[in-house]
Amino acid sequence: MIRLFSLVHSLTLNGIEAIPVQVEVDVQNGLPCFELVGLPSASIREAKERVRSAIKNSGFEFPLQRITVNLAPADLRKEGSHLDLPIALGILLSSRQVFAPLDEFFWIGELSLEGSIKSVPGVLPMIMALSRSFPRAKAIIPSANQAEASLVDYPSLMAQSLKEVVSFLDGEQDLPPTELADLCIKPGTYQEDFSDIKGQASAKRAIEVAVAGGHNILMLYMVLSFLLP
Repeated sequence: MIRLFSLVHSLTLNGIEAIPVQVEVDVQNGLPCFELVGLPSASIREAKERVRSAIKNSGFEFPLQRITVNLAPADLRKEGSHLDLPIALGILLSSRQVFAPLDEFFWIGELSLEGSIKSVPGVLPMIMALSRSFPRAKAIIPSANQAEASLVDYPSLMAQSLKEVVSFLDGEQDLPPTELADLCIKPGTYQEDFSDIKGQASAKRAIEVAVAGGHNILMLYMVLSFLLP
């Protein structure tokens, strides 16, 4: 029996927190079947058709074997189409169409049917999480997400298509890195200053708590005007 296993690293979002995910791909002889397990959301379950078409339209072979993809940890619900790219790479690795090790990379990207890599939401919190927990790894992200990824000082490479990624892994081309953004924030001008408030300790404390964030009430600021006379 021919049975091949591969492991590809990615992430998923739990609210605004990014959590590492291991994409485990097992390809073995049997009736052609593509199973996706590990609490995937609807958008991830639909990845089966996107990945199948992207692999074929990029010039590779989609294996006519029994394919099982597990998203670990299995007890955590996975959200987002950005797992398309790691799933496709896992299949190519297990079917011996890619031989380069993928351990040092975290892969992020949605695949179109033609094999191009589309932008995805949530890249910024993912890169921030990687910079804290995996400072020696690298991220492969969609080129369209360069702006937000460049806000974090972390080694990220940009890719535009699945075929381009495979060429990079084969050593045939390089992927361009993101450049750390130079944020020039113009200071605002205000007629009133917080330091002008004399006394009113409890009121000032309430304002500080409100603007500090870290709580769900911050999202309700839009209705504040309805409370005012």
